[in-house]
Order: sequence, then C-alpha cells, then structure tokens
Amino acid sequence: MSGPARTTVPALPDRTDVVIVGAGPTGLALAAHLASAGVGFLLLDRRPESAGTSRAGVVHARTLETLEPVGAAAPLVERGLRLTRFGIRRGRHRLATVAFDGLPTPYPYALLLPQHETEAVLLDRVRALGGSGAVRRPYTVTGVGQEPGGAVVTVDGPRGTETVRAAYAVGADGMRSTVREAAAGIGYRGGRYAQSFALADVRMEWLPGREEVSMLLGPDGPIVVAPLPGDVFRVVAAVREAPGEPDAAFVQRVLDERAGGQGRVGEVLWSSRFHVHNRIADRYRAGWDPAGKRRRPRPQPGRGPGHEHRHPGRLRPRPGAGRRPHPGRGPRHPAGRLRTGAAAGCRARHLLHRPAHPGRHRPVPARPR
Repeated sequence: MSGPARTTVPALPDRTDVVIVGAGPTGLALAAHLASAGVGFLLLDRRPESAGTSRAGVVHARTLETLEPVGAAAPLVERGLRLTRFGIRRGRHRLATVAFDGLPTPYPYALLLPQHETEAVLLDRVRALGGSGAVRRPYTVTGVGQEPGGAVVTVDGPRGTETVRAAYAVGADGMRSTVREAAAGIGYRGGRYAQSFALADVRMEWLPGREEVSMLLGPDGPIVVAPLPGDVFRVVAAVREAPGEPDAAFVQRVLDERAGGQGRVGEVLWSSRFHVHNRIADRYRAGWDPAGKRRRPRPQPGRGPGHEHRHPGRLRPRPGAGRRPHPGRGPRHPAGRLRTGAAAGCRARHLLHRPAHPGRHRPVPARPR
C-alpha cells in the first residue's frame, strides 16, 4: 500500500528579516531593494502565478527614479512606450496640452507599459540580485501577530500551515490587505464613487494617433485613450454602469458618442470594469516597542518619511523609500502626509463631480500683475 502523497515543496524559513505579503509591483519593487541591500526577505503571494493581464498601464518618472538603483529602470524603458504629451479634448476640439518633456528628471515622459510586463521585469531583477528562492507562490497569509522582537506570520500553502517570524511584516496585498486590516488594525477611511469605469485594450484606428495620451471631456463623462506597446490602445471610460467585460460594440458606441467618430475598433484583447475608491490609510505603520509602549515614527534629521529608527516588533504596511524633502514642501511627519493625501482626495472629488457644460467654455480671466 502506498502512503499519502508527500509534497516536494521546500518548507518556508522559520525566520527572516522582512515578510512581504503580495507580489504585485509594490511587493516586487521592495523585494528588489532588499535583495540589493543584502537584507533577508520572504515574498508571499496567494496566486500560483502573476495574473498576466495589463491592468495598470503607466509607469511615472519618479517610479523609474526609485527603480534605477536596482537596475529595473532601463529594462522597463526598453519594453515600454515613451510619451511626452497629454492632450485634453472635447470631441475633435483640443482644449489643452500638457507636456512632460521639460520635467527635471532623467525620465521626462510617461512610460506606457502593461502591468504584467512591469512585474516580469521586477521579478527578473529580484532573481538577478539573489532573491529567487525568496519568492513563494501560492501562499495565503491568514494571520499576522506580534511578539517581543518581531512579527509572527501564519501562512497556508502546499505544505499546510506554516509560521514565519520576522522583524517586519509588510502589506503590499492591495485594498483588502490582511496586514493592514487584520494584523495592524489600520483604518482605511473613504468610500467608493458611484460611477463605474469600463476598461478595454483594443486594436483600433485612432485619428489623433499614437504620439500622446488623450482625455476627452463631455456631458456623459470623461474617456481616456492611451497607446500601449504592440499597436494596442487602452480605452477607459466613466459610465453609469459598465458591463463586466465590455465588448467591441460597447467600446465603439462609447467612442462614437464621446470622441466624435475619431476611433474605429477592430478587436478587444482584454477588458474589465472597475470602480474608483477615494481612500487613505490612517497611518503607515503600527506596532509595539519591547517596553510595551506604542511609539510614533520619528523622522530623523535629513531623512524623509520611512527612514525612522528600526524598532523590533513594528508592523509596516509599506516602508517608504523617502528622500530628502525640498525646503517648503511641507512636514515630514506621517500626519502631514495624511493631511496632504486628504487634500488631494478633496481635489479629486471636485474634479470628478464638477458639472459639465457642453458647448460652453468660459475663458479664465488673466490675473492682474
């Protein structure tokens, strides 16, 4: 008689410096930085493999700057599509153009690249930096607790339930983060906008061309058309109730109504529906020091948020890679970041809910000198 099947999957380590939960772009980027610094880590994700869909499609200049030290910026730029213009239109009429090529950065453009490509580049860098064995799938984190000297992470995986101890547990597992909600107890204030968004990657003829990202405004809501590598366009439209998987007929109808006949859809490669949330975490880290007293992160002279002293037992949803703040850019304390984020959310609400007036464009009066 044969006994029960035995798995050949190696056991998780009993202890490491950092456990990262979530192997999306955030978790992979952190893993690459830790690997380059020689810090031990374990990166866990509940999916057997990356989703393989385009999802987020833009990598911005500051992101490329932060990925340059780990060697990820150059391969991303090589794979992506560099665009230096953002055009704002109403139908065929151009209202404004925002140029990126004058930005004070080595990357003065928006890099258009599907998310699965970004994740592939980051994973390659993690492996090249010596962290290939530290990326483990599929593992579901079911609990994160505290003990003197660190965090205790409980994981369900191919070998059943395992426990890993670490100095830090980092939540990079999205809006319903296990680390943030269940372990750290960090609130996530805000809500969801009523309108939904239809998203589709399509092959199509687009009159404005592939040299810029276009936002078209109208009484029915905005629509964004952005070129992607491989002769593909990303179409995102705010609609009252989007279908789960918008088809070619739906995308064509939205383009006809809002883009003035400038687009002709040929094929839908991938589509989805999503809602926009206006939320912000109450704080960015939580935990107890060895003496049992809750302590607030303290910025150090000349260092940005996220470079606080390391206290054993801290749970950190996302340790920042802060840089030296520019004089006059506001406080470095996390409370200042909360105020800044809340103000940004208010501005976003104003823009999304501002009433549209078709055919009426009032000039902005010149400011007296």
